[in-house]
Amino acid sequence: MIRTPALVASALALFLVAIVSCSDDPSSGGSAPADGDAGTDSATANTSDAAGEVRFVITAPAVSPGSNRCDAFTLAMVDSAGSPVGFPSASNVTVTSDALTSAFATLADCESGKPPTMITVDAGATSKAFFVRTMSEEVVTLAAAASFGTASLTFTPTGFLTIGQPNVRTVRQFARTMRGIRGVFAAAGKLMVTDRYAHRVRVWNAFPTAADAEASFVLGQPSLYATSRLPASASSAYDPQRAWTDGTRLVVADTANSRVLVWNTFPTTNGQSADFALGQPAGGTNLTSSGENNGGLSGASMSYPLGVHSDGTRLFVADGGNHRVLVWSTFPTAGGQSADFALGQPAGDANLTSALFSATASGLNSPDGIAGAGTKLFVSDASNHRVLVWNTLPTTGGEPADFALGQPAGAANLTSAAANEGGCSGSSLDSPSDIATDGTRLFVVDWSNTRVLVWSTLPSSGGQTASFALGQPSGANNLTSCTSGGVSGSTFDNAWSVSIADGRLVISNDHRVLVWNTIPTTGGQSASFALGQPSGPANLTSSFEGVGPTPTSVGYGTAIASDGTRFYVVDREHHRVLVWTSMPRSPADPPAFALGHPAGPNNLTTGELHAQASGSSFFHPSGVATDGTRLYVADPSNCRVLVWNKPPTTAGQPADYALGQPAGPNNLTSSCGAAPVSGSTMSRPQSVRTDGTRLFVVDTGNSRVLVWNTLPTAAGQAPSFALGQPAGAANLETGAPNNGGVSGSSMAFPQDVLSHDGKLFCVDADNLRVLVWNSMPTSGGAPASFALGQPAGASNLTSNGLEVASATSLMYPRGIATDGTSLYVGDTLNNRVLVWSSIPTAGGTPATSVIGQPNLTTTTTETLPSASSLFRPGLLYATPTRLFISDDGRYRVLIAPR
Repeated sequence: MIRTPALVASALALFLVAIVSCSDDPSSGGSAPADGDAGTDSATANTSDAAGEVRFVITAPAVSPGSNRCDAFTLAMVDSAGSPVGFPSASNVTVTSDALTSAFATLADCESGKPPTMITVDAGATSKAFFVRTMSEEVVTLAAAASFGTASLTFTPTGFLTIGQPNVRTVRQFARTMRGIRGVFAAAGKLMVTDRYAHRVRVWNAFPTAADAEASFVLGQPSLYATSRLPASASSAYDPQRAWTDGTRLVVADTANSRVLVWNTFPTTNGQSADFALGQPAGGTNLTSSGENNGGLSGASMSYPLGVHSDGTRLFVADGGNHRVLVWSTFPTAGGQSADFALGQPAGDANLTSALFSATASGLNSPDGIAGAGTKLFVSDASNHRVLVWNTLPTTGGEPADFALGQPAGAANLTSAAANEGGCSGSSLDSPSDIATDGTRLFVVDWSNTRVLVWSTLPSSGGQTASFALGQPSGANNLTSCTSGGVSGSTFDNAWSVSIADGRLVISNDHRVLVWNTIPTTGGQSASFALGQPSGPANLTSSFEGVGPTPTSVGYGTAIASDGTRFYVVDREHHRVLVWTSMPRSPADPPAFALGHPAGPNNLTTGELHAQASGSSFFHPSGVATDGTRLYVADPSNCRVLVWNKPPTTAGQPADYALGQPAGPNNLTSSCGAAPVSGSTMSRPQSVRTDGTRLFVVDTGNSRVLVWNTLPTAAGQAPSFALGQPAGAANLETGAPNNGGVSGSSMAFPQDVLSHDGKLFCVDADNLRVLVWNSMPTSGGAPASFALGQPAGASNLTSNGLEVASATSLMYPRGIATDGTSLYVGDTLNNRVLVWSSIPTAGGTPATSVIGQPNLTTTTTETLPSASSLFRPGLLYATPTRLFISDDGRYRVLIAPR
């Protein structure tokens, strides 16, 4: 349970009541602040009651109730002077509210996640406590009904503070950023981007003109904040690849569901259902079926469709896994409708039941993109490293192409299939993916050559050389350069898709979409801006999966520490540690400076990796700790822990020394190497903690926790011993996961550690448990006393099995914290934090409550961001008045009042 704090008790010293007379007069009232993020309980007594009249009341806690917390309320009878009066009779009281709020008879019921329970009052008693848990951040009204009357109370829960987002209901990364972008398609003033790894299609109703323009809505997910794979349905998608629209109809290749979704009219809202699916059988299950060649290979089945195109009459689908392009001669109107014929497969009766691949004029091997211009048809034949061109639209199955681009001219033009035949040039291709044309120009994404080839006029013969290339430097070598040139407006890294419309060019590039406001006419020309990356001067040189660094943003993989004054947040994604010199009080409070990047005006807006390890740079830092004087930062990709002997006071201030790297002049410039496992080496240390006397480093890559019995004072100083590896002379020289088998002495890729009151706790992530030592271990390989997350009993310390979500199970836990009374464990893949209201003392002890889910058996992620939901929570930190939760999947730190 998250206990009620005393932080605002003085502001609510008078108990607040909502009152209705025993005659069921519903005249009681109340008021509350409109802001759902914070507020105080508010209710006003009914002052019109006659003297001596007995009233039924609900009394609020002295401290404002908090979202996602069990709080004690009181039912009572009082007279007009407010003096207690006994209940006139024994009665069952029902307390109701909104769908996010429940009332319970006991604290245990409230914490358990059970359905609301009846509250029984005894005749003659003057009060009865009951408990309320709400997941609301808006105004809540409780309504009590009993045989002797009714009462109500309105209050606004205390909201959580969030760092990294403007409020608890927003995740800027989900709305603006890109990850695994595959398809782009612009038409009719709209832009569609297939966000493969988020299983959705982002839609802009008006073509974006600025880097930070948010999508209007998404398809495939219920909201901009949902990213998980969902079962096949009319409103879900699984790894979508390409889209096409004429402004009215919309077609999306739902690739991993082996189907193409069709909307007869252009959708307008999040998660809007498609009208039907091609590639899956007709009938009642048309929109819930998935799977390759469902019902057998035919004109009505598909295997991983990729490209989609229509000329307004016909529909073309690149059925990649079946090495063919399916063609509907008239646009299909019903689910499961069979194509009329296939290109890429032999003509004749077997045309729609064949899935051969070949390099011939009529063969295909994993076709991908499709485009058309007038009577011409272009198909990227990816694994044959060519683009096939039909000068007139084919009308029958197996019709041969007229020529190929990407292969040499001449007799073998349509039978050659080598990558970069003759070397990288303007007439060679290596795994072309997508195609676009405006009827005059042709653009081909030459994926493995990290470029887009452009023909300024439509090519008319086999092997014709492109006019220039985008993604490669301008100049004499523009068409003979096929290498990645880093991140800029004129270079690509994994370009996937291209589209041209309304005088603009759009190219997808993994974590960004490059936009040219005018069609480029020369090689190496830079894009105008990039969607998915921060606006500003670094827009075209950034390639972040997240929003990109701002003074108040955090990426994935955060860690938190404080010395009571200073507040530290590790921003792993942006290779920095943010430092506040006092505790932030709002999401807009910026840190004073960042460690890991140079001082100067860009200190808080820089997030790029520094190539060379140094005392002032990080490579994906992941843990932070302080004893009030020293600061420790785990720098896993540099295989070290950096130490500042005093709290750093300026931006970019270098550490004094490093642990995990050899002592000497190169101590702060050494990084990961081939050195054997020892007490002086580390492999991907994820977390660092101190209890003021000892130092603990979670050396994840070596499946161990390194322990210094006294705080180290010098570079490269070896630890006293290691937990998680066998005892003995080789204790500090072994690093295998579950060395010797699963036991109380072994670990598999631990993530965090906690020392408290003479006990030690270790989050043993891959073994799905938290190891607990009842007394502080003093030697290498000391076995834990018991484990949380695994069943109680004889096998408690030898079990690492997965159970369904419950009060006793964990699914890849990552973080652990205590406030001195309660224990908190971040149960990452169950999207929750488990809470033990007192420190557990035995294996398999069940948690008493949960944060981030409505109960102890739910693990959903598909909720709007709020203070009451979590997505992949990571490391934790607690003080007597606050719980800090690294909510990694939502790029934020939640600070929960307690």
